[in-house]
Amino acid sequence: MEHWTDERKEHGSSGRGRPLFQETREQQAATESHCQSEAHTYQQEKKEKNKTR
Repeated sequence: MEHWTDERKEHGSSGRGRPLFQETREQQAATESHCQSEAHTYQQEKKEKNKTR
């Protein structure tokens, strides 16, 4: 069991876990920008509705 965990540690330090981290960072940024654009369109719609009233 100890050997197995050591192997996993090696994999993580050799940079195998790095792309995953990068991916999550990119996904996070994409989600953030998506949420921002969603909020923006929501604000725009609100303004339009107020105009038509």
